[in-house]
Formats: sequence, C-alpha cells, structure tokens
Amino acid sequence: MPHQARNWRAYCLSYAVSKAYYPHHNRYQCDILTEQLMDVYDKRILNSVQERADLTHAELAERVHLSPSQCARRLQRLREEGYIERTVAILNRERLGLDVLAHVLISLQAHEGARNDAFRCFVDEAPEVLECYMQSGDADLLMKVAVPGLDALAGFIDRLIAVSGGLATLRSYIVLRPIKTGNRYSIG
Repeated sequence: MPHQARNWRAYCLSYAVSKAYYPHHNRYQCDILTEQLMDVYDKRILNSVQERADLTHAELAERVHLSPSQCARRLQRLREEGYIERTVAILNRERLGLDVLAHVLISLQAHEGARNDAFRCFVDEAPEVLECYMQSGDADLLMKVAVPGLDALAGFIDRLIAVSGGLATLRSYIVLRPIKTGNRYSIG
C-alpha cells in the first residue's frame, strides 16, 4: 500500500481525534476513503477465506503471495472493518438427519406490531429456520427451513400459524436436489 494511502487509512481510523482538528471532514468521507484502499491482496485474502476459512496464515500467505504476518494483519483489519462478519463451519444437513429442505413463502394477514414481534421472536428462536427474508412481490416473507421429515415440517407450519394468529397465505416448496449452493460473493 502506498505511503499516502496508509496515512489516509490512519487518518480515517482515528476519525474521533481528527474530527476535533478537521471539523469539515465527516465519517462518511472516511468510510469511502477506507473502502477505496482495499487492494488486490485484500481481495485475494477475501476470496481465499470465502473458499476455506480454516486456512492457517502460512497457507493463506502461499495463496495470496504475502508473508504470514502480513496476511494476519490484513485479515484482522478486514474483520475490524466489517468485510468479514464471522467465521463458521458448514455442516452436512443430511448427515445430521435433516432430510427435508423447504422454502416457505408467507403472506401475513395483518402487519400489527404485537403480531409482528411474536412472529419475529418465533423465527429467531426456531431452530428449523435457516434463513428468513422480508421481500417484495407476492409473498411478504421467504424462509429456508431444514427438518428431519415431512411430519416435522407439518409441525413447524402448525406452530408458525399458531404464533402468527393466522396467515393470509403459506406455500411450501420441498427441495428435490440442489443445483448450486454456496455463500461466495464475487470480489473484483
């Protein structure tokens, strides 16, 4: 990274102190400057850890052509700047006995505060729900659900209806076979 770029990064990362001396600069400008400073090595690191998050610093260094200590520092900075939210292990659903994967489309009857709060609490606490998205279109919500079998899916849907106080529509679609799965983002 060029010397001038390091100075801008240091300036932006010490925003709270510099604000007293440079009140015309704002946090938004610093975020833009910091984002622009991600270089080819940062992108290589992000691409590598998306594929295998358990790489040692030495293995990562071989892949991105930096020293292990540089990789460690960059990886820590990328975490601190929010490029890496968390590191997880991807488990085999079938080996865990969760043989049915379903997408559930839901339209709510009413959009009231108390019902919405109960519904969100249910979704947060239900171990069957892998993902849930509020969306535009015909349905209000899209859920990805993993359960041991169809009886478990029916039980989950019964609990969902009970906690919501009724739904306008609910459609479930059973996944027959995955075509593409993953969590990799395209990084320049």
